[in-house]
Amino acid sequence: MSSNEPVKSSMTEKVLSELRTAINNGTLIPGQFLTEKEISEKYNVSKTPAREALGILCQEEILNKMPRKGYIVKAFSLEEVINLIRFREGLEMGIIRLAIKFATDEELDELCALADWSIDPEDPEFSRRYSAYNLDFHMFIARLSKNPYLISAFENTMIKLRSSLVSGGQRHTASDLQVHVDLAAAMKRRDVEEACRIESDDLENSIARM
Repeated sequence: MSSNEPVKSSMTEKVLSELRTAINNGTLIPGQFLTEKEISEKYNVSKTPAREALGILCQEEILNKMPRKGYIVKAFSLEEVINLIRFREGLEMGIIRLAIKFATDEELDELCALADWSIDPEDPEFSRRYSAYNLDFHMFIARLSKNPYLISAFENTMIKLRSSLVSGGQRHTASDLQVHVDLAAAMKRRDVEEACRIESDDLENSIARM
């Protein structure tokens, strides 16, 4: 391995992280066109790490490559979004079970503290802020599973869903906040069945609202 390989890998990870964040916060939206030149200039890296990061997102089906032209942030159909939610449900049931099994009491206390988040539902920025918080909350649970494969698969699924739901203008209400409180409380009690029921019902409600 050449001496510059670790540097190249580090720069690729930096660009990849920045692109995922941009998709998560709605800066990059479905249908948006990207080029290697644009990304390398934006993040002040050479074209190689830009190309590698964009290629990884293509492999993860977050971007589509247009040969000799560039890349497009993938837009998912309603059917695809529903299938992603169903896939997320399968992942999250396993994540919740492992998190309850392996998380310490202190980590579950942290989860309950994270669930105790409030913002005025009348705030015009409520849905956008809720969406960002929702991602943080569920990724926290994923990390409690202590399983890197589940964490990676779940993050990839959440990026796809968040990109589609944010751009689609999905609205949230105060009741969505209560779900987090109830879920965290059930996990704190280490009640696997109740925690899985709460999350499954919430995802079913998400589908019903589409």
